[in-house]
Amino acid sequence: TNEKVSWGEWMGSWKAGTSSADQEAERIDRQKAAFGQDTVARLKDLNVLIIGCRGVGVETAKNLILSNVGGVVVYDSNPC
Repeated sequence: TNEKVSWGEWMGSWKAGTSSADQEAERIDRQKAAFGQDTVARLKDLNVLIIGCRGVGVETAKNLILSNVGGVVVYDSNPC
């Protein structure tokens, strides 16, 4: 069968009754459980500069942004 699945359905937005705010709160709760309240609070004050946007730089930027740091700046002297 060639059923087309929209992007939102594929990413799990089909879950009834779950808003994006609820999902964000759940993610932050999991961070608090893994790292502790103090560490999560310090992450929000962290500003990071990533130099180089190759494979490791891109993955690092993604992970930092998803971990809810205060700010991420990416610099690449040789853009693609």
